[in-house]
This record gives sequence, structure tokens and C-alpha cells, in this order.
Amino acid sequence: MKTAEPKVGKSIWLFAAIVVIAVLVYLFHGTHAGSRVVIKGSSSILPLAQRVAEAFQKTGTDVAISISGAGSRNGVKAIMDGTCDIAMLSRALTSKEEDLAVERNVRLVVHRVAMDSVVPIVHPDNPVEDLDIPGLRAVYRGERLRWKSVGGLDNAIAAAGRDSSSGTYDVWREVVLDGQNQFPGTVVLASNGAMVDFVAKNPFALGYVSLGYVNDSVKPLSVGGVEASEDNVLRGEYPISRTLLMLTVESPPEPVRKYLQFLESPRGGEMIREEGYIPLAAGGARPLQ
Repeated sequence: MKTAEPKVGKSIWLFAAIVVIAVLVYLFHGTHAGSRVVIKGSSSILPLAQRVAEAFQKTGTDVAISISGAGSRNGVKAIMDGTCDIAMLSRALTSKEEDLAVERNVRLVVHRVAMDSVVPIVHPDNPVEDLDIPGLRAVYRGERLRWKSVGGLDNAIAAAGRDSSSGTYDVWREVVLDGQNQFPGTVVLASNGAMVDFVAKNPFALGYVSLGYVNDSVKPLSVGGVEASEDNVLRGEYPISRTLLMLTVESPPEPVRKYLQFLESPRGGEMIREEGYIPLAAGGARPLQ
């Protein structure tokens, strides 16, 4: 009398075959039926990047785009670590970052997106209309603590600044503070949006934001009598201006290239201008090394 052959072994092989087929189908689908682009970095560029992504996805593409703003410094770190496809920067790469890219053999390409300006802002009820660079420097070094000392009322200045991972802070530190840190009494905020909210709710606050974030809830100040207008920025007359950048690796995947091409298209230029920035001509990309 024959005993029945155990079926456990066959069941295991059948299960393994099903798993392998499922994995192959998943990989094929992920590669050919849709892709994902991860963008990280500057909160100054965040609203523009999100708006462009929404318009890009309405063109019928099946590319999923994930965007988060954690500061320019974190964007550079992410592109170096390979945890994002595009890094947003609201300031130039530092020499240390360039050296690190060479050391890690990460071949970066810098894409010039737009011109921007960093603008001092106050509450709409504040009578002050203008502060020059020496006046701003004195406030953010803690040398002038009351509005009366810079042409306002006799109230304490609630100076607000950005955190050290921010590209906006890097520009402010370089131009306004002459390379020094803002004084310890400065209220440190994590984003442009948080800065606008803080100043809008505090009649005695002084802050600074990317021009694209200025709205009716705050009042922008001119700097040394010069407004942050497009003409003044392009002529180099407004003193706190910068170029907004996006970083990719050399020869990025096709979905990344398509997103950047859309950003550099005439429609992308319209959105850049509508967000309060000055679009730059396409073809502004250059290899880092």
C-alpha cells in the first residue's frame, strides 16, 4: 500500500512562485506605469514648486510628485544622500557643500530658476516705511531695541529671524549682518509662512521674508529708499536679492527632466512671475564640477 506523498513541499514552491511573479509585476508596473519625483529644500521656493507640480500633473502625466520644505541646507543634504531627486535652494552652494559633492563623487547640476529678494516686513499699523542696512543690522545685532531708535514709536522691537538651516537666513546674515549671527533675543521661526503670521499678529514685530510671501497682512519696507521691485532687483539696486536654484544629479531620470522642462516653459515662467519672483531664461543649468 502506497502512502500519499506530502504536499507541503509543493505548496511552498507554489507560494514562492506566486511571490516572485508578484514582485516582478510590481517592479514592471512601478517602472513603466508611473514614477515619483521627490523634491526637498527651501521653503521660499516651496509654494512655487507645489504650484508647478499641480499644473504639471494636470497635463496628463502619471508622475507622482512629493514636495517638502525643510530649508536649503537640508535640501542639499538630501540630494547628497540620494533621498530626493531635486533640491530647492534659496542661496548659492557653499564651498563646503561643493567640496563634499566632489568628495562623495556626486555630480550636481545647478538650475537657475528665478531672481528673488528678501524683504523686511512689519505690521500694517507700524508707521515705519523704510530701514537702511545699518539700521537693520543694529536691530538684529541687538544694538537698537526700540522702534523709536529707527524712526518709529516708543515700543520694544520684536525682532524675528529664520533658523540656521534657512537659505533666507544665510542671505540675511551675509548682507545685513555682515556675516555675524542675529542676536540671541531674536525670535527664531522655521518658515516664511510662520514669519508672515508672526508679524501680522504683532504690531511691534520686525521680520524678513522672500518677496513671494508678502501679502496684505504685512507691510514690506524699502531698504535705504529702494523698493524690492523687479526693475530694482534686475538692475542690482535692491541690496538683498538672490537667485533661486534647483539642484539635480547629472543626467537625472526622465520624470525629473520633464518637471524641470515644464518649470522652464512659458507657462512655468508665468507661474514664477505670479508668485512674485522674476523668471530667468531657460538654459541656466550648469554642472557643479
